[in-house]
Amino acid sequence: MDTDTRYAVGMDIGGTNIRTALVSSKGLVATREQRKTMPERGFDTVFTEIVQMLGNMTSAVDTHKIVGIGIGAPGPLNLKEGVIIQTHNLGWKNVPLKELIQKRLQLPVYVDGDSNLAAFGEKWLGAARGVNNFVCLTLGTGVGGALILNGRIYHGATGTAGHIGHYIINPDGPECGCGGRGHLEAYASATAIVRRTIEAIKAGQKSLIPDLVEGDLSKLTSLLVFEAAKAGDGLAVRIFRETGLYIGLVITSLINIVNPELVVIGGQVAEAGDLLLDSIREYVAKMVSLVPQPQIVPAMLGSDAGIIGAAGMVLVETGFDSGNTISKQFLPRWD
Repeated sequence: MDTDTRYAVGMDIGGTNIRTALVSSKGLVATREQRKTMPERGFDTVFTEIVQMLGNMTSAVDTHKIVGIGIGAPGPLNLKEGVIIQTHNLGWKNVPLKELIQKRLQLPVYVDGDSNLAAFGEKWLGAARGVNNFVCLTLGTGVGGALILNGRIYHGATGTAGHIGHYIINPDGPECGCGGRGHLEAYASATAIVRRTIEAIKAGQKSLIPDLVEGDLSKLTSLLVFEAAKAGDGLAVRIFRETGLYIGLVITSLINIVNPELVVIGGQVAEAGDLLLDSIREYVAKMVSLVPQPQIVPAMLGSDAGIIGAAGMVLVETGFDSGNTISKQFLPRWD
């Protein structure tokens, strides 16, 4: 490793996986680690693993070369204090994440929304380089979102803007994990795709999916639904096309409201690629008429977007952005 290079640790805490990486000021990932979240184990157990993972990153180089730790966390958050107010996917409430990690690792810690930092990563090194107005959706265990307006993360009045997954499609629709009904997350998340597929099979729709899980639908994942779709299974293809329609409905409204240059779609569900994206683009093309239609593109950084964005936030905050490759103007401001 370059003796003059500085590093930041980035972490992305998701409902399914926790990812972390040591990232250089040039945006290169030096080392990484991933573990299953398994939130049912309780906060103390998961937090112990978080500290272990961060410690593994900080021990990979001399401590003086590490300028801080960035955390992408599910929200809503108190951004200034680095507190997770509540997250239904993890079951955590009023967790002072920034304070707890700083005490354990004795390094500066910066916290923002996981989707905001995924967008930050795509802005720095991914699909949105050079773009100052874009919408970013992350489709995983839940559905996250971020609005980047005039080159800045839009946090809103209290720091909780961008929760696109809670856009209401149908107030009488299925229950969302947050307790509301008919939100996009209840239709388009990985969890929702599995639920909708199981409901269709139990209603008698033919599919090869039961064979893929040996008749045990509790083993079904969104990845298996995607595999079935690639194999030409009619039900699986329909599920993904309908998912694209739901997402397209929300994107159409956002296009009319904020007039973005670009829409970036990432997360594990987005790995379905054109099977999903073509359906989204088709719907948006039919529905958008008042404003120019932006490009709808896949995220480039994959599962690295959040960890790279989290590390990038630290590098700019601490003044170690090599060559000013990340715009200071793009940094979130909440104080």
